[in-house]
Amino acid sequence: MPTALQPVSSDDTYASLEDFKHAVRLYAIKNNFNPTWEQSKSTWVVAVCEHKKASGCSFRIRAHVDQDDTDVVRVSTFDEGHTCAGKAPSKRKAYADHGFLVLLIQSCMSIDHKTTDAQVLAQLKQIHGITLPQNTVNKARNAVIGSAKAAQQEEFRYIEAWLTRLSEI
Repeated sequence: MPTALQPVSSDDTYASLEDFKHAVRLYAIKNNFNPTWEQSKSTWVVAVCEHKKASGCSFRIRAHVDQDDTDVVRVSTFDEGHTCAGKAPSKRKAYADHGFLVLLIQSCMSIDHKTTDAQVLAQLKQIHGITLPQNTVNKARNAVIGSAKAAQQEEFRYIEAWLTRLSEI
């Protein structure tokens, strides 16, 4: 099973439909188009190019929860023929999804409380060629810092317990 931040390919399996959606978003970034979810149910999802109706783009990918192992999501259809080069993408990009953006940022850089939005924006532009509004990046950066903050607080609790134990000796 690939990690959530690998572009999707045929015959892949994923731990969840959300992981599959992240892989589709990353594939779309790499291939310079914007996917949309044509159909999405609790056990399967279909993604197509946002220009499918206007230009007849043939890109289509479908994944479903495996009937024998519900912890596995399988790619069942993958038509790679993206033919919409040069079409203007919609204003809202699929990679602006908050959860995906947090994972994308964590995969390409380490963030602490000193990291600025401008640094995150520059890194995303350099590595993935994407540009986002500052407020979107700020929310994702704060989510990453918040998750690191919880880990730091847990570490501080261990240090405090260790110091207490040392003082008892």
